[in-house]
Amino acid sequence: MKKFFSILGMSLMLSSSVFASVPIYIDSVQVPTEPQQYYSSEASDYVDSKYYLDVEPELKDGRVYVPINLIANFFDMPIEWTSPNATLTYNDSQLVLTIGSDEATVNGVKTSLDAPPYINNGRTMVPLRFISETFNLDVNYVDGAVYVDTSTSFTSPTGVLINSISSMNQGGDWVVFNDFKSTLAVNRIHEVLSSAKSEYNLIDEPEEYGSIPNTTVKYFFNKADDYYFVSSTGNLVDAFTLYSETDMMTNTGVLILQDNISNTWYEFSQEKRNTINELETIGEWVSTKYTSALTEDDYHYNYYHSLMSTLN
Repeated sequence: MKKFFSILGMSLMLSSSVFASVPIYIDSVQVPTEPQQYYSSEASDYVDSKYYLDVEPELKDGRVYVPINLIANFFDMPIEWTSPNATLTYNDSQLVLTIGSDEATVNGVKTSLDAPPYINNGRTMVPLRFISETFNLDVNYVDGAVYVDTSTSFTSPTGVLINSISSMNQGGDWVVFNDFKSTLAVNRIHEVLSSAKSEYNLIDEPEEYGSIPNTTVKYFFNKADDYYFVSSTGNLVDAFTLYSETDMMTNTGVLILQDNISNTWYEFSQEKRNTINELETIGEWVSTKYTSALTEDDYHYNYYHSLMSTLN
């Protein structure tokens, strides 16, 4: 089984037999307690993301409990509910928890549980320590808060950790470079984009495409987003560009994806783009560099090829 996290000696054996709220951080970003919004093409509007705490973590009887949906949503672990049991699956591991029971089943083997799951305000609360040990999560308890570090959980196809996305937008005569640094979200976004190469059809390079709309042709693929996946050492690991089709400046809803490393093109879906938009609510884009530009294409070329020289 792929290593997901390793426990760094955290016991979470805290004194107190009363409920107390505990902040949760994932990759140094505090998990919000209110839903964040993202644009969904399906709804044609901004909608609430599922990446938030609908019930705050709690300290009860010396154990930190978190909503089971925190684990399921953020780490993309499916849950199968057969009341009163909840089954969590990740890679080759399967965990069965029973509400109110001090016994759990891990990969078919029964084991004792000193912090039984319980229901609070309609949400299933589970012990973070036990979940961590079962799925090898790397968790630390520091100054009254729980920190989850995902840096050891993901590797690219080349075996290199991806820890940020770099992108670029142009406004007038200026180019803005942006970074997105939630390791969890970055790697899940990479998985979404990479999966298109096996799930969707390979297509020919479009005749008309670019970053500046061409109003003289009927169909044109306009650049929507760049995704330069960068390692912790600043090296390029992978690169994609997403384009949306326009019909005389009217968006048709058709998306295509360019793999910039191999210069191959693939169909893409609005569903996957919605998934990426929602994952981006886990962290935030930070503008890192502004520069005057002659044309975006010049800077796109130079920026991309400077990263290409560091390709792992």
